Amino acid sequence: MYRNRFLGTTDWNTVTSLLSNYSIPIKLADGIVLNRVKEQDDLILIELGTLLSNHECDEILTNISKEKFENMSDKYDVQKRNNSRLVVMDDQFAQTLWQRLKFSNKITKLVSNRKPLGFNVQGDWEMSGVNKAMRLNKYRHDEHFAPHKDAQYAPSGDERSLLSLIIYLNDNYEKGETKFYFPKAAPKFNMKGLTIEEEIQAYGGLENGYEYVSIKPKKGYAVLFTHNLLHAAMAPQMENSLNLTERIVLRTDVLVQRKEKPLGFAICPEEQEDYVACLNFFREAQQNELKTYENCSEFVKTTEDHVINRICRCSVGIHSDMNEVENLIVYYNHLIFDFDTHRLAVEQLSDGKSNSTDRDSLLYSCLRTLQRSVPRGNPITYYRVNIEKLAEITKGFNHASCQCSYPEVKIDQFSFLDYTYLSHVHLAVGQNKNYVFVLATYGGVAAL
Repeated sequence: MYRNRFLGTTDWNTVTSLLSNYSIPIKLADGIVLNRVKEQDDLILIELGTLLSNHECDEILTNISKEKFENMSDKYDVQKRNNSRLVVMDDQFAQTLWQRLKFSNKITKLVSNRKPLGFNVQGDWEMSGVNKAMRLNKYRHDEHFAPHKDAQYAPSGDERSLLSLIIYLNDNYEKGETKFYFPKAAPKFNMKGLTIEEEIQAYGGLENGYEYVSIKPKKGYAVLFTHNLLHAAMAPQMENSLNLTERIVLRTDVLVQRKEKPLGFAICPEEQEDYVACLNFFREAQQNELKTYENCSEFVKTTEDHVINRICRCSVGIHSDMNEVENLIVYYNHLIFDFDTHRLAVEQLSDGKSNSTDRDSLLYSCLRTLQRSVPRGNPITYYRVNIEKLAEITKGFNHASCQCSYPEVKIDQFSFLDYTYLSHVHLAVGQNKNYVFVLATYGGVAAL
């Protein structure tokens, strides 16, 4: 499996440079600084003005013109979203945007509340940069993104995204505005746990319950807003002119870091109830997704189909009791879940070896096998992975407790897997190699 198809994101992505030259001015000579701020409770909307020059926008459009965009209709109800998207990982471009936001727009002075969303946000936070994942959204005639809120990027408990940043790369079309919705009145009851549709209805509907700010796209202009601000991308109209092509918007995030001693994802006692409720919603969503797969797949498999409940005499499976395998299961409740794509994101682990010291365990034996699979002199890096995406890309694992006692079984997906009860999953990457080795242990089955 090629690493650039998997590492770093669960979406189609490419690692490239959006600009050919990054020796560019921090302040644009003819740039317009607006810094118009609308603030209501914890909702913030800032019209920044010019963040990219016309030439820079044109260069980005040229550089991505031959890239393949992913149709989001595969992940969303087409009534909610039917555009396409490309994710470009560009750290230099992120640094350029941050320098302009920091020095030209004085962003650190515009936003006073720097506490991110989520659990365990105690302490002081400071703005630290821009997310290098650039999401290029393409909207053709009549393509749209219905009212929604943005997902938070959280590489760790001590670094998270605070604000969404969108930049209009072109404006040669009609309509295609971005609408931002502010509630007209405080909610009459607790909104926790409601879907977007339920929340809109609770406020009295979009027309009666909200006032909106409509921003007309202007090439190179940028808008900054809190993730929890309801907004929608209206469909562009291009049917009357050959010069009109498509609406392309770049989206990324402004990041914050905790200033004091790192705390990670520790949950405070006062947050415990909400945390458990959130976790249960997550598990319920995953179970519903599994049921959907089971109903539509011709390759539904269960763990009972492939577990060998007997002693294996090879060097890998040295168990005398398959029940011991169940003790390997670890509850990974802090996997990063992307509510935008409804997928688990990749979370990089330590480069060190596994802390498993039980030399009689299946996990230890399989890890040793995995380590021996990587050529000497090539250090390996461990990753926790999105099993469902991994199974999709690899078209199934060699699915057996060991090779000596069970034949190869190929399946298209692990439809039986509950993502919130993952067993140990490791992705070993050989340095200077364009392939990876994967080890997964779950429910008594080891796959390598």
